[in-house]
Amino acid sequence: MKIKSLIFGLLFSAGLLFSMPVFAYTYTRTPAGAEVNLPLTFSVSFDDWEDTGCIYSGAEFWGIKLNTNGIDTPPDQISEFISSSTLSFDFIFFNPAMVDPLGYAEVLLFCSVDGEEILGYSIIFEEGTPAFKVVEAPASTGGNIITLPEGMATSMLAYAGQSFSDLAPLLLIGIGLMLAFWLISNALRLTNILDKTKSKKINSWDFFAKEQKEKFKKDDWL
Repeated sequence: MKIKSLIFGLLFSAGLLFSMPVFAYTYTRTPAGAEVNLPLTFSVSFDDWEDTGCIYSGAEFWGIKLNTNGIDTPPDQISEFISSSTLSFDFIFFNPAMVDPLGYAEVLLFCSVDGEEILGYSIIFEEGTPAFKVVEAPASTGGNIITLPEGMATSMLAYAGQSFSDLAPLLLIGIGLMLAFWLISNALRLTNILDKTKSKKINSWDFFAKEQKEKFKKDDWL
């Protein structure tokens, strides 16, 4: 009986092992290394929503959490909630409170049903004691000047350029319609002017002919 139970347990364990889902994803942290400076960028992408593991809990949103495993400092950091329709995202953290010698123990993928509360965690991207620690924040410029994370300005310009490229055909169509409307309006206006000029010439000729006719009649009468 013990032997049968042992065999069943081994087969059951093997079945669980081979039935565990394998998540395909890419993950990078910039800057890399054990000691890093802010801002921190975590680039995560998946081929399919199933690869997040969130689909098994019915979740529709995902994000990442920097976990300290219960240590008071530094504070845990939770990213924005990303819709399941977006499978690639760059999470940027630049909170100066992240600077602490204890560092972060884990980088986790979290799942959410409503996009407001975390339901659970499905993937551990990094772990250690610590996995990394933030040693320096961006220098403060003082006043009301806000420093942007590295690469953000370039990304914004690239996005603006792409948006302009996408809208360029519509802009050209709009300009073409306005130009056509202007040409048609001026052509109609010119036609009206010519018609009025022609009408005046005809009326002038009729008046001259009538005057000559009356003159001839008067001469004949005399």
